[in-house]
Amino acid sequence: MKELTSKALLKRNILLALIANATLMLANFFTQRVFVDSLGVEFLGLNSLFSSITSVLLMADFGLGAAIVFHLYKALHEKSAEQVASLLKFYQKACRIVSLIILGLGLILAIFIPRIADQMLPTGQLLLYWALFIFNAALSYSLVFRRSLLQADRHNYIISAVHTGYAVVICIAQITVLLTTHDYVWFLVAMVGSRLAENLALDYLARHRYAAMLAATPVALPAPVKKDIRQRMRASVFHNSAAYVVLGSDNLLISLLFGVSAVGYYANYYVIINALQTLTSQAFSSIAAHIGHFSLKYPERLLDATRRLIDLNTVVAIFVACGFYFLSRPFITIWLGGDFVLANSIVLALTFNLYLMCARFAPMTVMTANGVVYQNRFVPIAEAVINIVASLAFAACFGLVGIFIGTICSNLFLHLYSFPKYLFELVLHRPRREYLRIFAWRLTIAVAVWLVLYHLVGLFNRLS
Repeated sequence: MKELTSKALLKRNILLALIANATLMLANFFTQRVFVDSLGVEFLGLNSLFSSITSVLLMADFGLGAAIVFHLYKALHEKSAEQVASLLKFYQKACRIVSLIILGLGLILAIFIPRIADQMLPTGQLLLYWALFIFNAALSYSLVFRRSLLQADRHNYIISAVHTGYAVVICIAQITVLLTTHDYVWFLVAMVGSRLAENLALDYLARHRYAAMLAATPVALPAPVKKDIRQRMRASVFHNSAAYVVLGSDNLLISLLFGVSAVGYYANYYVIINALQTLTSQAFSSIAAHIGHFSLKYPERLLDATRRLIDLNTVVAIFVACGFYFLSRPFITIWLGGDFVLANSIVLALTFNLYLMCARFAPMTVMTANGVVYQNRFVPIAEAVINIVASLAFAACFGLVGIFIGTICSNLFLHLYSFPKYLFELVLHRPRREYLRIFAWRLTIAVAVWLVLYHLVGLFNRLS
């Protein structure tokens, strides 16, 4: 019965997570269309730029949340109410500190905001918008400590259900504000209010479900637990910080080199790319626990399972990347208009990068499930340096498309160095060249599929 319950929870978690992400994706499409019509591409660029910067500040917990959830799982399994209360009290104090850090860093960054935003608006207006973004970021850590109980107890579906409601509420609120006021300030106020409502709802549900455990008296955390939390946080500093540089620095570089308006044009494509990556990532991350269990129970079959997972990942990545390349132009034209379509060379670079991003989910899932976090902590730093240097160099030579070529280079670094060394050599005990052969062969197949589709689509267009 217990196993059946676990399977039912797994299915419910996956289903609700996919529904939540799909709802958020659709809400973003509707909101962005109304946003462009109401405020214009310059404000869209500013909104994307501020979102990218605040996403950096949201990493100020340095992986503390993930470390707390890891230890909460054991405490819940042992039904240790005192240990649960102790971990949550520790997490609550840490969240307050994180909120203060975000506010402090936001205040420091306010000095540079007019320069980063290219002085597109009066300084007072820019700082008001920035203050609302920073308040929303700090609000993200309010009342979240009790929510971690839902994650640790495998009730993520509750979080997903509330997040789906949040996506609907913020979509309706922001579209209503845009249509009635055409005021960016009220658009941001709606964002802050929706975030607060989501946090209050999840906090209430957690307090109601775990009332008995939350009433327990906290005890001092054991030294080994504190040591493990610190070690996991140190590793997360490298992974999270570098991940932002690779995945979130494009908007900042585009703004500094090509202006805020260019960020607005790219933001429309980023909404599509981020939605596709999120849905693909959700599918693979949901099986991480099963991979970890499989690794312990059938270590001799892990290599074959990894190959099959990589094959599946390749098929998904090809489907997603080719779909994006051939459908993004007509979709953007219908959604926003032909003026928002980017050059084909840029779309091709975005497509290749999207393939590399989606193709990394299977290897990363297997590595994470087998505990490879601390061993490869310096890899993200190298990846980030490659991304910045290559993006600046290629941007100087090729313009806007060079930014995305730099991101491609950093993604290739993972496939050509990190996965061969830490997945095949460390986890699977196989030579690095084996993964390189697999990657090269599947990349060849991906390119061949794209070429066939490219000529077929071209032939169809000529005949029609």
